[in-house]
Amino acid sequence: MANIDLFRAGTKVGEEDALCTITRREANGATKLHCTGVQTLLGGQVTTEGVINYGPGEYEAGVKADPYSTAIKGGTGKYRTAHGDTRIRDRVAGEFQLTLRIIR
Repeated sequence: MANIDLFRAGTKVGEEDALCTITRREANGATKLHCTGVQTLLGGQVTTEGVINYGPGEYEAGVKADPYSTAIKGGTGKYRTAHGDTRIRDRVAGEFQLTLRIIR
């Protein structure tokens, strides 16, 4: 479980609570995760879910080389009709760029 602050241009705009479960681990170190998240923003929340595939050694390093996406499943408040997707790029272990593409 992770609680992560979300920033836009250096200003905190919300928080993300996420949980990822390892669903497959290969002998070469490739790892598959099923992740769910809730992004709490001003005016409501957005829920996300997806499967993330880490290549050999990436999961242990905490950095996935290629960007990945998850689905926006819905939301609350002003995001109650939200759908779309996220784009995530790992920067260094524990730091990433999250882009929410919300369609309302």
